[in-house]
Amino acid sequence: MFRLTGLGPARDLPDSEKPVEDSAPAILDTAPPLKPFSAKGTHMPPIKTVPPQSPLRTELPRRIPEIPGSQRKPTADSLAAEGKKLVVGRDIRLSGAICSCDCLVVEGTVEADLSDTRTIVVARGGTFSGTATVTNAEISGLFEGELTVADTVTVRQGGVVKGRINYAHMVMDRGATVEGTLAPTPRKSPPVKALIGGELPEAAG
Repeated sequence: MFRLTGLGPARDLPDSEKPVEDSAPAILDTAPPLKPFSAKGTHMPPIKTVPPQSPLRTELPRRIPEIPGSQRKPTADSLAAEGKKLVVGRDIRLSGAICSCDCLVVEGTVEADLSDTRTIVVARGGTFSGTATVTNAEISGLFEGELTVADTVTVRQGGVVKGRINYAHMVMDRGATVEGTLAPTPRKSPPVKALIGGELPEAAG
């Protein structure tokens, strides 16, 4: 029998108004008690954030277009010509005999006899003293001695030639200086046989 307080005198409730007691057994919480955190900020392990990865790209190497004629393999003749080129640099002195040279470039000082050479180039600031027998000559520095040129000698502005010059053709720029003896020599040409009536003339005997 239940009794309510604060609502007047106690009275007995009929069985229909009595609260129904839950007959189900109580379920005890058997979970282990939570342990207190040992340190501040350790409520949960840190979560690592991984940035979104972009899809992989496979880049193919770009091929540089080849320009026709930009890269040419050196020929045997060009390599041989480079091998027979002699360059006397600045602050270098050379004396003696030079022969069988395709091109002699004088940037320093040379005292020599030059023969069997195609071209001599005396650069600005260079000096050549001696004799030279060449096919072509280009003088921008100082040449002293005897120069024999089978084809063309060119004296550039500021170039000085002193001595004897035997040449077939000469080109002088404004400001060039030539002192000495000039001896123009005609080019050697092969003999020409004249035909008379389509037949060679008979030698007089």
